[in-house]
Amino acid sequence: MRTSTACATDRGAMVQGWSGRRRRAASLGALTAALWLCVGGLFAGPPVQAASGGCTGRLAHTVAFGEGELRVYKSRNRACAVTVARAPGERRRMAVSIQPRGGAPVHEAGRFTRYAGPVSVGAISRCVYVKGGMGAGSADSCWILC
Repeated sequence: MRTSTACATDRGAMVQGWSGRRRRAASLGALTAALWLCVGGLFAGPPVQAASGGCTGRLAHTVAFGEGELRVYKSRNRACAVTVARAPGERRRMAVSIQPRGGAPVHEAGRFTRYAGPVSVGAISRCVYVKGGMGAGSADSCWILC
């Protein structure tokens, strides 16, 4: 089994053996790739976090209701919820709440144009109960992410 110091030494010897032309070509290729990544970043869409209403992690559960939907995201140690309007526009009454099993609920309510939340709780190996509403419609998830 080789150690990491042996690997580093082997790589250094290999680079020293390259001719000057090969080193320049490798450097130019790396520079070109870095420039393409930078230019691509200028034309990329909004970050994924903005599309998720500020929640991090993967989309784990969605509950649709009249005027919008309730989205639940799960990362390694957190659960996050957001109520999202189907058609953003005028300010309207929106609410979202998330509660870990055995814990206190965390909620946000007010008049929003796009989404209410995000609200998140620590949820390592814990079920969560999520509720959300907008206008006259509302939804809940029962206990999920168990």
